[in-house]
Amino acid sequence: MISLLKRTNPAWGLAIVLLSLGLVGACRTPKPDAREELVRSLKGASVDGYYFATSEDETQMVTSLDNSAMRNPIKLASGSMVLRYTRVRDKKANTTRIYKTEIARNGAVITILVTDIASGEVAMKKDLAADKNGTGNGAGNDCTQTAKKVFNSEPECANDFFSDCTRGGFVQCEANRTCEPQISGFDCCFKNGSGVAVTVIVWPTRLCLTRPYLPGDEQRLVLTQ
Repeated sequence: MISLLKRTNPAWGLAIVLLSLGLVGACRTPKPDAREELVRSLKGASVDGYYFATSEDETQMVTSLDNSAMRNPIKLASGSMVLRYTRVRDKKANTTRIYKTEIARNGAVITILVTDIASGEVAMKKDLAADKNGTGNGAGNDCTQTAKKVFNSEPECANDFFSDCTRGGFVQCEANRTCEPQISGFDCCFKNGSGVAVTVIVWPTRLCLTRPYLPGDEQRLVLTQ
């Protein structure tokens, strides 16, 4: 009888082990996901409405937040606007850098500026000169001419520009060749007789892996007056 009383109940032993494992798990801090990790590193920068993306290869892991304003035509008469935040982890060197990509306008000069947030080092600065009218060729003055091609909206007009291999296609090829953003201008005439002059910034595609802080995948930034 004494030996029977001293036996340990297997069910109790299993319960104790499971309880211990549960307590250990409860003490662990959940690892932040890639988006949360990037947002935290920006130290309070507003990223409401930014779209998150991530990519990875043998050499690096890139996470980014792109300003949703780039998906529609925008007005930028002066000042600056953040286009993208990018976190780049170099697997071989085991280093991480975080970049801020901005567009700024001062008169006819449009500047693409990329800075390392931690060090303030300028990773890229490129000035793009718009024409004397600021954008395009001064649409609106001759949009009543019946010979002009007319559209329902600015996005429709921009899509037509990029579908033309001698215009938008050429600019895209030049962006890919140089791995740098390119600028072009064109006019948008609408069916009601009005028009608008347009400047478009064309980014390199994903083939330019050496500059992951630039928007890619054939994105473009349409600026209107």
